[in-house]
Parts: sequence; structure tokens; C-alpha cells
Amino acid sequence: MTEGRRGRRAAALAGDAWRSTASWARQLALLAVDVASIVASLYLAYLVRFEGDIPPTRLEEMWHLLPLLVAVRIAVHVIFGIHRWSFRLSGFHEAVRLVQAEIMGTAIFVALFYFLQRAAEDVTLGPPRSIIVLEMLLTTSLIGALRFSPRLAQIWSIDRFRSGERIRTLIIGAGSAGELLLRDLYRSDEHPYRVAGLVDDDPQKHGMSIGGRRVLGGLDAVPRLVEELEIRQLLFAIPRLPAARVREVLAACARFKLTYKILPVSFAYLNDRVRVSMLQDLDADDLLPRAQVQFEPREIEELIAGRRILVTGAAGSIGN
Repeated sequence: MTEGRRGRRAAALAGDAWRSTASWARQLALLAVDVASIVASLYLAYLVRFEGDIPPTRLEEMWHLLPLLVAVRIAVHVIFGIHRWSFRLSGFHEAVRLVQAEIMGTAIFVALFYFLQRAAEDVTLGPPRSIIVLEMLLTTSLIGALRFSPRLAQIWSIDRFRSGERIRTLIIGAGSAGELLLRDLYRSDEHPYRVAGLVDDDPQKHGMSIGGRRVLGGLDAVPRLVEELEIRQLLFAIPRLPAARVREVLAACARFKLTYKILPVSFAYLNDRVRVSMLQDLDADDLLPRAQVQFEPREIEELIAGRRILVTGAAGSIGN
């Protein structure tokens, strides 16, 4: 038994070491790609500024600037954590962080170049300001494209080449929960849903595009959309949606053979990503015109243990 535990512990340590090594190799590879992108961006900036014909003096100037620029940008990338990039989960906040890093890198490079030039009493004017701006824009664009292209390719391939039966789905709710649910559906290929669009009762959202899917109208338009788009499933993603409103939608779609799933209300208040696994089948409790009453089993047991119980009334209030 002891030998088995030692073997499992050794295997776990070996696995952790391998994952750590793979992580470092991945980060170094990203930094190497960033270096190539910075070099290409600076060269393209000079090429654009001098209309494809870079004077020899300017070309020499570029090679003198390149080590400082690369050192500054790579250092800023490490400080901002750009080398620890999640291709699968990258989003708006990561894009903002990338832009901030490139602006900060440009500012530090200009400041260092100015002070180093003054310290060396160099009379050269340095690169034109247009080249500095062009290099920053090109570096941001190129590194951003390399960072986000895998995720865009994954979304495109999942949406078009997924095998198996696809269930045409309509998301009820175009708020935060609906947007997060749609985003997670894009990231995962472990579901059969093909989202045709979203609906929401907020008229300001009608016609908007959220995650590449349009808000097609309000909840009253659900029966028409189900028929026109051949919808087979509804995903409810509106926190605090009144049970009466849910019943209205179900009654309006009663003639269609649909399946229904809903996000539990409790998840709407978590500062976490809405996941497909949070979806659950629509339950009778979701249709109650009031909050569900929770009972404490021990208290009930103390009240009825050893006693005979008579239940009065059979009009449905006991079940509800």
C-alpha cells in the first residue's frame, strides 16, 4: 500500500513538473513570436514612412533603435502578463490590457531614447514621430491578430464543422446572462445547440447584434420565430423573469414540440462565467407564481413524529 502511494505521488510530481515545463516553453514561444512581430512592425513602419524606399542612413538608424525597442516591449509584455495568454478565454479585458501594454511600451521607449540621446550628447534627431506612431499601431494590430486569431478560428470551425445533429435554439434574454451563455456556447463544442438568435422585451435591444447573433424581437415574437426559424429548443437566460411571463411563453408555444432549459436564478448573482453546464431542464418550480418555500426536514419531523396527520383541502394549494 505504501509503495502504491509513493508511486502515485511520484507520478503526480512528474506530471506537475511536465506541466510547469510545458507552460514555460509556451510562454517563451509567445515571447519569441512577439519579438518577430516587433521587428516586422518597425521595419514596416519605416517602409510605409519612406514609401518603400528606406534611405541607408534611416536603415542604419532602425537597426540601432531595434534592440532598445524590443527590450522595452518585451519587458512591458512580461509586466502586463501578455506572455501568459489564454487563447480560448481571451476577451475584451485582455484586448484592453494589450492596448495598454503597447501604449506604455511606446511611452517608455520614447522617454528612454530621449534621455539616452541627451546623455550621449547625440545631435541626431532620431526617428520621425510618424514612425513611432506607425510602429505602435502595427505592433498592436499584429500581436492582437496573433493573439485573437486562434479563438476566432475556433468559433468559426465549431459553428460550421461540428459533427452530429444540431438543435436550432433561441435564447430568451439579451442581457448579461444571455450574452455570457452565448459566449460559452461559442467556446465549447460539447453541446448540440445552434443559436439562431436572441429575444428580449427591452425594445432598445431589438435589432442589435450580440456575439454575432441578432436580437430578433420581444418575447411576444417567440411563437412566430419558432415557426419561421424552425426552432426546437428555448434557453431561458433572464434573471428574475416572472413565472407568469414564463407560463405565457410556454402557453404560446404549446402547439410546437419544443424542449426548454433555464439558467437557475441563483447563478445570475455570481461573479463567474455562465456555463452551458448550468442549464437545467425547465422545472415546475420555475412556473410558481411565488418563491419556492423551503422546509427544514428536522423541524417538520419534530412536529409530526408519532402523530396522526389530517390534511384539509384538495384544491391544489397543497401541491403548489
